[in-house]
Parts: sequence; C-alpha cells; structure tokens
Amino acid sequence: VLIALLMFSIAGSLYTFSYHNEQMAEATESASRKLTLTYSMRDAIRERVRILQDMVQHEDPFVRDEYRMEYFTLASKYSRARRELLTLATQPEEVSFMRELDLAARKVGPDNQQVLTLLARLDSPPHAELERAADAAIAGHLFLFERLGQMVALQKALTRRSVSEAEADFQEALLLAILLGIAAVIVAVGTALIVSYRATEKNRQLSYQASHDALTDLANRAAFEQAVSCILDESRIDGTEHVLLFMDLDQFKIVNDTKGHQAGDQLLQSLSLVLSSQLRRSDMLARLGGDEFAVI
Repeated sequence: VLIALLMFSIAGSLYTFSYHNEQMAEATESASRKLTLTYSMRDAIRERVRILQDMVQHEDPFVRDEYRMEYFTLASKYSRARRELLTLATQPEEVSFMRELDLAARKVGPDNQQVLTLLARLDSPPHAELERAADAAIAGHLFLFERLGQMVALQKALTRRSVSEAEADFQEALLLAILLGIAAVIVAVGTALIVSYRATEKNRQLSYQASHDALTDLANRAAFEQAVSCILDESRIDGTEHVLLFMDLDQFKIVNDTKGHQAGDQLLQSLSLVLSSQLRRSDMLARLGGDEFAVI
C-alpha cells in the first residue's frame, strides 16, 4: 500500500506538471493565433476604408479599377481570417461575438455594393451621391473596426480567464499530490510503529519464554543456571553468601500414572503457587524440569 501510494503520488505529480504545461502552451498558442487573426481582420477593414477614400478622390477609371481589385483582395483576406477564427472560437462569448460581427458585416454589404457600382460607371456619377455612398460604406467599416477592437479585448480577457482556470486546476492537482504524499508518509510512519511494536512484543515474548517454564511460569533451568553464575561472580568480588535449595517430589510418577498427566500438571502448578507464596521478593524459585525445583 505504501509503495502504491508513493508511486501514485509521484505519477500524479508528474502528470499534473506535464498536463499543466501542455494546457498552458495550448492556451497561449491558441490565444496568440486568435489575436493574430483578429488583428488581420482589423487591418483588412482599415485598408478597405483607406481604399474607399482614395477611390472617391480619383476620377481616373483605371486607377479606380486597381483600387477595386485591391479592395476585393482585402475582402478575401478578411474572409480567410474570419473562417479560421471561427474554427478556433471555442468559448461561448467568442461564438456569440462572431455572430454579431457577421450580422454587422452583412449590413455593410449593400452600402459596399452601391459605392462600388457607382465607381464602376463609365460616366462620372454625381460627386455628392458618390460621397454619400462612400460615407455610408466607411461608417459600416468603422463600426466593424470598432467591434473587432472589442473582440481583441474579449480574447485577452478570455485568455486571462483560461490561464487562471489552468492555474486553479494545477493548484488543485498539486494539493491532491501533496495530500497523497502526506498520506504515504503517515502510512509509512504507522507501518514502522506497528512493525516496531510487534517486533518488540515478539522479542519480549521470546525472551520471556526462553527464561521461564511454560507450565508453572517459574524461571527455567537456563535462567536459574545464569542466576547461579552471576551470584558466584558477585560472591568472589564482595564475599556475599547465598543459599541454594534443591527439591524434588517423591513418587510424583504415581500421580501421573493414576490420575493422568493433566492432574500432574495441576499439582505442579499448585505447588509452584504455594512455594512462591513462602518466598521473599529477593528469592528466586525455578523449575529445573519434571518434578525438580530449586531456590536461591
């Protein structure tokens, strides 16, 4: 579980960083491309206004024809940028704005057609009529130009919002990865504590079992011999004296043979309690094996 949590936390962090970088790169690239297309549409509108003004000022039909061809070229440039921008417009605000922009462009259409028709006439149309038609077409283009400026502001705002949302997603994913890491650490510490506690308990049990008799819970032969060895060493150093008492039960075999080993075990346990109750805390009682006991 610990390894799985750690691996999941690391994988989640790496995926979060990678996904965040990709998301930011895509958002930046898309926003840059949409701004470029919008500026291209604005430039086309600006140039069309300039050409309309120049066509009205020139009376030479050949010069006007050149202007008209350039005018149509700019219309194609505007249309190409508009089509690509439509494919990139994913936000509802952008789609709605593009619909409004198309409606405004369609309203400019009749005024464009009228001024181009007047300029294409071989006979010179009345200047006042030409100026009115040109002014109407220019006004429509200027409205489009203003709306495209608002489109630029909208795209910048949407880009900031996308970046903020990406940052929020990144922070949320990063927090989740941190929580998973903390959970892994908690599991690791808990596992270490449990293992340490169980190992300590197991060692304590093994140590106790190695030095005590399983039936009577008294010290066994090994523990008794170790205690005797220690006492002898102390006696050589400080000259203290101790007493060793050895005991065994006469005819204990008769109990096992007539009453069974369970009765013999109960007798040994009862005898151990009786002997222990008659000794001091500083004394040591041990069962050496079978029906043999010893006291220091």
